[in-house]
Amino acid sequence: MTAHPRIARVAVFGGAYCQGSIDTAREHGKAPSLVGTGLTARGMVQVIDKLERALRGHQGPPILRTLSRLAVGDPLDEGDHAVLPMLAKYGLGRQTAGGFELDTFGHQCADAAREYKLWTERGRRLHWEDTMPALMLSNFASKRVLEIGPGWGCNLFRLMRVTPHARGREIEEVYVRFTSIFAKLEGVESPAIDVGGGEKLPYDAASFDWVLLFSTLQYMDIRAAVRDIARVLAPGGRLITSQPLLPVLLADLFRARWEPRALAHKVVALVNSLSYGLFGQRLWGNVASRSTSRPVYLTRRQTISMVEKAGLRFLPSLSAQQEEAREFILVAEKPQG
Repeated sequence: MTAHPRIARVAVFGGAYCQGSIDTAREHGKAPSLVGTGLTARGMVQVIDKLERALRGHQGPPILRTLSRLAVGDPLDEGDHAVLPMLAKYGLGRQTAGGFELDTFGHQCADAAREYKLWTERGRRLHWEDTMPALMLSNFASKRVLEIGPGWGCNLFRLMRVTPHARGREIEEVYVRFTSIFAKLEGVESPAIDVGGGEKLPYDAASFDWVLLFSTLQYMDIRAAVRDIARVLAPGGRLITSQPLLPVLLADLFRARWEPRALAHKVVALVNSLSYGLFGQRLWGNVASRSTSRPVYLTRRQTISMVEKAGLRFLPSLSAQQEEAREFILVAEKPQG
């Protein structure tokens, strides 16, 4: 997932999987660098509690705006600079001569704010809800839906309007802690989100009618994840996943030829993509590291083949290439019987 920054995930694998747009911006030198954090787990909880109190007050809108701009490296205005001392005081990063550097924890908080902003801008709807028949909200009415990689759960908020059986699976606990914050801001109940990865799902066989992943699958052990998705899908259940394909990586590689840092990142991704396609594993890095810096980009045929080998039936009439997002949206179904 060079991830499209406006992707919203419905069946969600963990938070580490949902930072692709941040990684993409950073590799092009646009997003602020990450610095280490000295916060303990308890300290992070205390910071999030402070953020919640601030977000629910009059400072909430400017804090969200500044964090979302920091997440993708957008220029800051005078109002944003007024917020930076508060962010530094909370331990999300530090002010430098060149601007503001988020630490790892701060970047996760900023990414949550960015996703909230994008979700509200699209009318609090599922991504492609109005253009993709498979993503029409009515499809999920009273259905059991799992989103893998939901982040703090914006898609789950939408799904809860039509079904009480929507839940998420998110690998980063920081994102999950923001779920209750945004639920309170929205005046709704928090959706259920389990903390953990997507390759070994802690659910019984045939537990879900839909499993959704948006721009997350490329960060996982794809074969293992798809096999377990097939296991938890009920007969007749459907998988929707979106991810960029190998041609997108090749185009990005060409564009990055004059940017050493971005070029190195793309070369690693290309080597890993080729090795995973041929041998089923990354040459550099391992998905178990929970890193979004080691995506793999498959061809359309390879992606379909992995889904079919897991026992699912590819549905070409419902699948599509989204040119704006540069992602292939695949819809597959678990056969009856």
